[in-house]
Formats: sequence, C-alpha cells, structure tokens
Amino acid sequence: MKPQIKLAYSISLLILTIVIVYSADVTFWLAPPHKKFAFATRTDFNLLEKNHYLPKEWSSIQKVEVSSDASHVQNWLGPEAFQVQKKNQGGFALEVFVSEWIDGYRYGALVKYDLVNIKTKNTIWELNRTYKLGIMY
Repeated sequence: MKPQIKLAYSISLLILTIVIVYSADVTFWLAPPHKKFAFATRTDFNLLEKNHYLPKEWSSIQKVEVSSDASHVQNWLGPEAFQVQKKNQGGFALEVFVSEWIDGYRYGALVKYDLVNIKTKNTIWELNRTYKLGIMY
C-alpha cells in the first residue's frame, strides 16, 4: 500500500473515531444504571418544563412518593432520581411508579407519574415514560 493511501486511511479512521465518540454520549452509556436513570429523568423534566408541558400545579408539589415492582430497580431510585422542587404548603403529591423494561438486549425503565390532589385524592395529571438506559451483556 502506498504511503499516501495509508496516511489518508489513518486520518479517515481518526476522524471517524472522533465523530463517534463525540456524537454518542459515551459517558452516559458507561455510567452505572442509577446515574443514567437520574440523568434521563432530569433531562426529560427539563425538556417538559422548557416546552410548557407540565401543569401549573407542578409548582405546588408538597411530596414525592416513589415505588417500584422490581427489587434491583430500587437501586436506581436515590434522591437524585426525582429532583422536584417541593413546597411545604403545596397541595399536591407526585406519585411515581418505576418498573423494569427489557426489550431483547436493551434495558431501561417504564415510569408512571401521577400528580394527585392531596385533599381530594384525585389525579389531576399523569404521564408515562420509557427511559432507555443501556444494553444487557
């Protein structure tokens, strides 16, 4: 192989590697599941808030109640997973249910959010999300 072709091939390979590393958030995919889960929920709610998809009652959340059906998913549900601004005098509770999601070799979480009026126990808003967190190996 000619030296010019080797050089061109090497440069192309280097550029491709740089593009792949910077376009795919490698740090996300290498992080442990609880960090990926916290990042996914935080990013999602920032986007919902930015696009005005959250109800006006969102600013009146008094408490957040989190539950799950899978024991290993409990490890993902640390305090950083649902960072919601709470008001002591708020009239609403955010109920969050997290379930494991597996599709072939991919895993993640199915999350159901319910915003509930504390006095009447009526659900005033609900949202279901699927967060893809990684691959199983």
